[in-house]
Amino acid sequence: MKHPKCHDILSLGMSVSLLGSRFAVLLIVVILGSQSFADNFFDGPPATLDEPMFFSIYSILPLQKGNTNMQKIADANFTAAGPYYGSEGDPTVNPSAFYARVGEAAARGLNYIAHIPMHPYVINDTDGFIRDNSMNAISEADLRAHVRQVMDFTLNSPIANETVSTWFTAPEELRPWRTAEMNYLSIVADEVKSYDPLGRAVAMYNPTHRTSSQLETVVSQGLDWTMMGVYVTDVAFETRGARVADGVDRIVNAANSSISTPVAVFQLSEDFDTAEILGLRNALGGVSQAEAIKQVIRHDVYQGLLRGTQAMQIWSGCDCRTGLTTYTEQLDGYISVSENLNRNLGLSNVFLQGEHRTDFHATVLSGHETVTHESTTIDTVTLADIAYGDYRYLFLANSSNSHLAISVDGLPRGIPQIIDLFANASDLVVLNSTGQMLLTMEPLEVIALQIESVSNADADGDGDVDGRDFLAWQGSFGESGATTVAGGDFNYDGLVDSADLAVWKNQFNASAAAAFSAAVPEPSCSLMAVGLIWFFATCRRVQV
Repeated sequence: MKHPKCHDILSLGMSVSLLGSRFAVLLIVVILGSQSFADNFFDGPPATLDEPMFFSIYSILPLQKGNTNMQKIADANFTAAGPYYGSEGDPTVNPSAFYARVGEAAARGLNYIAHIPMHPYVINDTDGFIRDNSMNAISEADLRAHVRQVMDFTLNSPIANETVSTWFTAPEELRPWRTAEMNYLSIVADEVKSYDPLGRAVAMYNPTHRTSSQLETVVSQGLDWTMMGVYVTDVAFETRGARVADGVDRIVNAANSSISTPVAVFQLSEDFDTAEILGLRNALGGVSQAEAIKQVIRHDVYQGLLRGTQAMQIWSGCDCRTGLTTYTEQLDGYISVSENLNRNLGLSNVFLQGEHRTDFHATVLSGHETVTHESTTIDTVTLADIAYGDYRYLFLANSSNSHLAISVDGLPRGIPQIIDLFANASDLVVLNSTGQMLLTMEPLEVIALQIESVSNADADGDGDVDGRDFLAWQGSFGESGATTVAGGDFNYDGLVDSADLAVWKNQFNASAAAAFSAAVPEPSCSLMAVGLIWFFATCRRVQV
């Protein structure tokens, strides 16, 4: 069967046979030429079904607030609740509380994170660390039996078995330089994987100060996640971006080396410094305390996302801590991030499925160029350039506590449609002549832009892109200034040049409405086109 594209090319060849050899040579370039910048710039991995990003919170206490907090995180498309500490998270001690917490999550469409509580023989010394001989006293058989006993409460309950998505091991923060602790972790992880017919992920929380190599040692005991706290509530706003980046980079580096999922744990356990929040409120034009807190939290989480984290855990959901007066404001900040990722903007798909590229580059024109915390220095602006589906996404995070003026280079010229996803880039200016973007950024601000190609090669406005549109381009080739689509300026950059020819090539034989996503003719058809055009051009020369 003849490929439909081949038929279209044959028709085009017949219709333009009288245009002469010059057109034939040009059309050969159109069909066979290497893919240009305009062709593949917007070709990212194909958009697929929604893939929510893991976004969970420890110890959310729904009964304290009449289930309000549990419902709030469910409405915001958090993916899970838990784990819980103490007897509520240990079914061997309080099975009714365990099933109540699991049931509350299940009723709201949330998954549940289940703890594998530590063996009862494990003893914590007065310094908070595990006493080595307490672990050495546990036989491997006893430890494995303990793991199975705990898991049976989940596996033997249809609701729990369907709701539990991940196992967290305890005790947490086991030290990679202690042989007894790593042996304990290895046995627990191995037994969980052997006994769980669903093969759910196994993870353990690590404290904020772990190095990448230490994290690798821990994960190598059989864990699926590289998970560490990135706690920065007490870090000054002027340097917190570098502190977040340092922690996230250690997580991501270890995860890449161990082929595991990088997971950042963010803090909700104490208030921000009052003077810092007040200063930020003033710098943002007198916004409310809640809006200032949301700005800080969005910065921290996106600093992690832009550097490669793929899942989030919040510690914790307990709103009963002494001295914590801004629990609701902080929880709402994390909720706003989850909504953007897993609900209204679907940005989880972009981060989890998109392809990171390096075309965009940011330059600080006014303001601090770097941010330093202790021994870590980073660029003030963290940038992520991601291709996904038919769009390019540009994310920018200002990690300084001051205003910036920046430029972003690398955009293709003539991009007429940029969607400001967070509706906060009001001063954005795009120079079509250079592909440069100018914008200002507030302290700790994150900007997210969706860039779409709507270049149009339908010069005559008849609803399709064909040989007549090519002639419009050919007739105006080399012109500049007040150019139009009708005159062959298909990418709106004020020039009629080879870039417009690339647009025509990419949209050839497509309707105007769908032109920007039209497929390029397949190679076999391209070869046929070459032969046909060469034939027609030769015939024309003979007639002359």
